[in-house]
Amino acid sequence: MKLRRAGGFELVLVAYDTPDDKRRRKMAETLEGFGDRLQWSVFECWILPGDLPRLIRTLRTIAHEFQDRLAIIPINRAAMSATTHMGSSSWQEPPPFRLIGDFEPAKGDARADKN
Repeated sequence: MKLRRAGGFELVLVAYDTPDDKRRRKMAETLEGFGDRLQWSVFECWILPGDLPRLIRTLRTIAHEFQDRLAIIPINRAAMSATTHMGSSSWQEPPPFRLIGDFEPAKGDARADKN
């Protein structure tokens, strides 16, 4: 497991829609490696600027050009501060460190209860 300092991360929203269950599952699995699910097909990804082209390339290999819809939306700080949030979730700055790689959450950790 590596720790990466959060400085320099950018917020990108990714939304997708596909009629194919296999591609939907693959897109979700891929995006879980980049960020957090906000809704079933919407992810909030804090990524380094150099990771955006890799994310786009990866999703292009999964998505079907004529059957799927995919939106990758960079969110700048001005847009973040002008956003109105309603409901149980709101955008937050990335943590000072982001875990890179697999890890096992401690028993009782909220992340352990998600699985």
